[in-house]
Amino acid sequence: MENTSYFAASGHKLGAFFSFIFRFPYYPFGASAVSKVILQDLGNRVLVGKDDEPVRQLISMISNDNYHVVRQACSSLSTLAGDVSVAMKLMKCDILQPIGAVLMVSSASEKLVSVLQVVVTLAIRSDTIAEMMLTNDVLSSLKVLCVHKNPEVQRLALLAVGNLGFCPENHHVLVAVEGLRELLVQLTATPEPRVNKAAARALAILGENESLRCAIGGRQIPKRGIRILSLDGGGMKGLATVQILEEIENRTGKRMHELFDLICGTSTGGIYAAALSIKSMSAYRLEEIYKNFGKVVFSEPVPKDNNSATWKEKLDQLYKSSSQSFRVVAKGSKHNPDKLERLLKDLCADEDGDDRLIESAVKDIPKVCLISTLVSVMPAQPFVFRNYQVRGQELLLLFCHPLWQNVCIYTFLMCSTPWERRRHLV
Repeated sequence: MENTSYFAASGHKLGAFFSFIFRFPYYPFGASAVSKVILQDLGNRVLVGKDDEPVRQLISMISNDNYHVVRQACSSLSTLAGDVSVAMKLMKCDILQPIGAVLMVSSASEKLVSVLQVVVTLAIRSDTIAEMMLTNDVLSSLKVLCVHKNPEVQRLALLAVGNLGFCPENHHVLVAVEGLRELLVQLTATPEPRVNKAAARALAILGENESLRCAIGGRQIPKRGIRILSLDGGGMKGLATVQILEEIENRTGKRMHELFDLICGTSTGGIYAAALSIKSMSAYRLEEIYKNFGKVVFSEPVPKDNNSATWKEKLDQLYKSSSQSFRVVAKGSKHNPDKLERLLKDLCADEDGDDRLIESAVKDIPKVCLISTLVSVMPAQPFVFRNYQVRGQELLLLFCHPLWQNVCIYTFLMCSTPWERRRHLV
């Protein structure tokens, strides 16, 4: 179907459309139409999310006996749940009732996988939603499904437990659940990589750091204490720090992630910390990348043929030029935020797809802590981004976002103007 934006363009009342489709025997075809046509377009997703009737119809499809219908409905619901306001509407429409029923009584692996994907998506959407989801029945069902015979069911159940644990209120509940820590430790030893990785991730989220270290065979803390590398900022002047790190690597024959247990930093030093620990990058490679950062992010050459440019174009070129004075006056920042964002995406890309900050906790690398301060409010507000949790503590900013977003938000908190921060924190 060429025009997937039909409903958005025509302002069609979707409730009647849904009722018509699901009234007849070709119910599975209606499910496919909803999933593959209506929800492929952002405008149609917005319309569906605003209309209670189609949302309730989709939720009712979870209880259908036809697996194809359930799979398509769950795919649609997972897509809709990507929007926090729609995810909250799903909760208000009692999506937990059919989800709970499937998790408790269904023995069909395919149906469980589809429903668990919705649970995983909803659980990470917001703290309020996660707290609403963690009922005794859901928790009991997830514990049972963590040892299901199907590895994909196990993996998704473990991801759901971890995502629910991002919520501070749920965190306190989960760490007190009898037998949960022992179950997670046990599952980190299973031969299925996807399962033991998800179990290790859940341990990290719950702050079971010693259990996690033993499970993944991580390095022991030396008797003389934790080895900490603290990196200061300084913009492009931070290259002096990198050269010192290069000399340390040359003399020891080891990289930074092999020499330290915790690497932390602020401003430029925070980007260094993420690269040296999570990406296990050498100081030499970091210097190459950071020099490129300076060329691309902090300056943009003015075209040689500039005579035909209008005064507005010349003003824009002056703003982007290697002479940063005008940009500081106009915007209060010396860098190009869009180009910095693109470069951070490239820097933080993970070939395994494990791009969330917390995912790095399951690797045998140092802990990393990025520290930033919002100085435009009084008193100054600190933010901590880290790939580990400590039992009994709550993070000032969650670590469940993709790594590039964490580094990006962290970087923009250092901007000089509230306008820049609003643009990138929304």
